[in-house]
Amino acid sequence: LSNRMGSLDATPNSNPEEGWKDPAFPPDEWSMGDPAQKVNNTWVRAVHLSENPVLFGEEEEPADALQGGLGNCGLVAALACLAEFPGYLSSLFITNEIPEDGKYKVKMFLPVGFEHMDTEKHWGEVELDDYLPCKKPSHPGVLTSATPMFTKLANGNKIYMPLLEKCFAKQ
Repeated sequence: LSNRMGSLDATPNSNPEEGWKDPAFPPDEWSMGDPAQKVNNTWVRAVHLSENPVLFGEEEEPADALQGGLGNCGLVAALACLAEFPGYLSSLFITNEIPEDGKYKVKMFLPVGFEHMDTEKHWGEVELDDYLPCKKPSHPGVLTSATPMFTKLANGNKIYMPLLEKCFAKQ
């Protein structure tokens, strides 16, 4: 595998606290767009943003779609609509509980090869890590005081919406 910065290392990280980092969409300035813009952010694992993180909680609901600082209200609104159907969004997650290493597999409807939108489309699997771009913690060293820059954690602990948003961003 290779990307814009050379070869990719797809081996798991031996430190579960640090977690797996997606080599195709790494938690760095390149994944935020133009690296010359110097966004003042930090990448934090979603599980470290809450004292009691859950993937879905007791239920999925439209109120879980909390738009952040990105102008993607169409995507967030579509996710909110899908949350009206119990179990639909959670059915997209192949990894259906929080993994220790933060490596998730999610089903998405994708164009073959991702090259052209007019090619044959099919359901495919997307791998992603649980690192989210956040505003720097208000209390240095206290990761739960960091705030996601984009979709927020519903109830302060549900992480599925930010992960779905990241899945779309990766594609």
